Amino acid sequence: MMKITKAIITAAGFGSRFLPYSKSIQKEMLPILNKPMIDYIVDDCVKAGISEIIFIVNKKTRSQIELYYSDDIELDNYLVRMGKLEKRALVGGLSKKAKFTYIEQDNDGEYGTAVPLKLSRKYVENEDAFLLLMGDDFIYNQDGSSEIQRMIEEFEFNHADALVGATRVPLEIINKYGAIKYIEDKAKLFLKGVIEKPEPSKAPSNLVCTSKYIFKPSVYGYIEKQTVNKKFNEWFLTDTLCLMCENERLLVYESKGKYLDTGYILGWLLANITVALGSDSLRDELLKELKTYLV
Repeated sequence: MMKITKAIITAAGFGSRFLPYSKSIQKEMLPILNKPMIDYIVDDCVKAGISEIIFIVNKKTRSQIELYYSDDIELDNYLVRMGKLEKRALVGGLSKKAKFTYIEQDNDGEYGTAVPLKLSRKYVENEDAFLLLMGDDFIYNQDGSSEIQRMIEEFEFNHADALVGATRVPLEIINKYGAIKYIEDKAKLFLKGVIEKPEPSKAPSNLVCTSKYIFKPSVYGYIEKQTVNKKFNEWFLTDTLCLMCENERLLVYESKGKYLDTGYILGWLLANITVALGSDSLRDELLKELKTYLV
């Protein structure tokens, strides 16, 4: 039986949409309520049985993420001394969630969404399959269920060669995303191509990639054949997917939870509101405050 135990999470960009804040704080460490956004992705992985998280980082990111997922004796002593045991419980298990591995991406080297796959090869090439997840968006399920667990189950049940996470968006904003071209077979969708940021009239569907993937090591054969995208001078993962879907079955998985794109300011604000509205302790007060603004 196939076993998926490793996930690659990317967190090496400059986060220019959040400047000047992101000059010193990595955008993946921006808070959604009282947790950095990347920790929601880690928690979803852990719920799904992932035991090793491989972070793709730069030097700045590494220090922030590694500190977050490390034991802090000074903080622990303070919380014990002050009797703040409920706060101690919030941070005491962070380092034990999974095995954490860090790979530094050279900011002056190759650039693009396929680069984290290239950098991670030796860590996953002997696995049955593995996850690739971007660190600035996540799928929110108010009931606490794991979207990644559902992805893995669909991937295994359908004997797919890879899985591409997807969600539907209004056509008027599809030019922000990679739009999916697909075929339907026995009520399942399979990838036939991805068009980067198309105009609404040229979009093949309103399904877009959510930067959540499952790959087998066979993906590296396609990366070896791939060339840098000449138009953008980047290594695009969408180019990898387009090569793969010529010969392999790439299952398109439509997320059951709510897709939260936190890679831009409005999306980050909406993610905070969405998670807060799902909180029993915050919902009523937040609605009360929001009504004052609406009036």
